[in-house]
Amino acid sequence: DIYVGRMEKKTWKVTNLYRQIVPDDNLTYHRFVERIHPDDREKFVTKSNKLINGEAEQMNIEYRLNTGTEEQPEWRYIFDQAMVERDENNQVVAIICIFTDSTNELLQRREIKSLSEKYHHIFEKSIIAIAFYDCDGKFLDANALMRQMCQINEESSENPLAATNIFDFPLFKNLIDRHQFHDDILFCTKGMLPGMKSPKYLELHVRPLEDEAGNLIFVAFSARDVTIERQIYI
Repeated sequence: DIYVGRMEKKTWKVTNLYRQIVPDDNLTYHRFVERIHPDDREKFVTKSNKLINGEAEQMNIEYRLNTGTEEQPEWRYIFDQAMVERDENNQVVAIICIFTDSTNELLQRREIKSLSEKYHHIFEKSIIAIAFYDCDGKFLDANALMRQMCQINEESSENPLAATNIFDFPLFKNLIDRHQFHDDILFCTKGMLPGMKSPKYLELHVRPLEDEAGNLIFVAFSARDVTIERQIYI
């Protein structure tokens, strides 16, 4: 999410130019600073003072910002790109800030890291090919067996699993509604996964991983080649 604000040096008032980053219609620079996490506040003040005093033209800084209330804080991770606005006498009159809220992306990266660390051994040594995708269907990771099944060369930059959104996989494209995906899908079929050179009889399992509120976070996809088993029993 992107927000744009302007702090007038003469009055210290912060005006929202594009969307409202905090619920405060009378926001000033000093009130804004109070909303910054105590551990990040000194760093922010030091850098912003250089802009205000005309000692720097721009700054890039990351910090945690409380977009809630003092009683019920809601900490968001903000990337702030700020630049000075000068008058005809080259005096600083305002600071323009472009705020990027990267909270969701950061938390997702942390969840992926935690998931990877917790299940790395099982993930890599599993006898079932497994891959993970994010809530938008973009590829995140695959274990050794899945990489082997889809003929992904570790030395090559090409990754057929990453090239195809999981919601667009031909084998189950019509079975999954990305907007209403709450139940596991398990089926057997003859077909090819991205990167495979010839059709195989596959046992496929697509599972949504949700948070406590029922929102989709990740998609877990597993596959098992049952071609030999089928030849034995049929």
